[in-house]
Amino acid sequence: MKKLFFLLCFFVCVKFSTAQTFAPVGSIWYYNHEWFSGNNNEDYTRIESIADTIIEGRLCSIVHIENAYQNATGFPDSIYLFYDSGKVYRYFNDFNKWGLQFDFTAEIGDTILIYGNVYNSILDSFNVIVDSIGYIDINGHSLKTLNYNESSLYWEDAQKVIEEIGGTFFLFPTYTLAENTNDGLRCYSDSLVGYYNSGLVQTCDTVINSVEYVGNLTYYSIYPALFDKEILVTNHTNKDLLMQIFNETLSKYGEYNINANQSTKIDLEILPDGIYFTAVNNGNQRNIQKILKTSTH
Repeated sequence: MKKLFFLLCFFVCVKFSTAQTFAPVGSIWYYNHEWFSGNNNEDYTRIESIADTIIEGRLCSIVHIENAYQNATGFPDSIYLFYDSGKVYRYFNDFNKWGLQFDFTAEIGDTILIYGNVYNSILDSFNVIVDSIGYIDINGHSLKTLNYNESSLYWEDAQKVIEEIGGTFFLFPTYTLAENTNDGLRCYSDSLVGYYNSGLVQTCDTVINSVEYVGNLTYYSIYPALFDKEILVTNHTNKDLLMQIFNETLSKYGEYNINANQSTKIDLEILPDGIYFTAVNNGNQRNIQKILKTSTH
């Protein structure tokens, strides 16, 4: 009986130990981070694998996401990842579902179904096609690379992915309508691969124009960016703001006064489904954000 117990423990431990070659505890990613307003301010999003946990019998990594300025990534603070036989899955805990993020076993021409989470409220999926395959040497490790190509209107996941590291654009699929974006791997490090700098910046935690960045980008906010009938616009300044709404052809739909230090509901139920732009001028800078009208969410 004891022998059977020890054999069982051995096989379980072997299975768990081989499951952590992706995102082992201590892994750190730095991604370049920019705001949609296009004023050339950049900081970074930092992701770290902080612990292991077990979900539905699978040993998973808990990765924590934070932004240098604020947690403005559009992702939950913690995400759960499971690695098995060359594939990386994310656990979407609001839906009790595992969704594929990377398949490092794929070959040229293969189609991969990837899952993403829209504003943490909608579970979506889309296809990417492997255009090409290569290899990169990092600290003596020959790691497979795959170029993803996708044609989704609302998702951005066309990028090169690196075995044991993940995406070089971002670690997770990015929803197109985010007010800000992560757009390139700066650095990666772990106890297995070692330290890797992509050359995007000299140091992982570089911040450009951070003082101006904070001052210019917080004067108004819109919630939700994905809406059905109405949006809530909050003015964070001491003066009234005028907001304009345009469609994709830049035809103006309307203008709305947003009172100082107040939130204003705007009824947009009459709009057809599609992508729209909001524009607000605070006297010093014009800020533009994308919103999506959809009656199906």
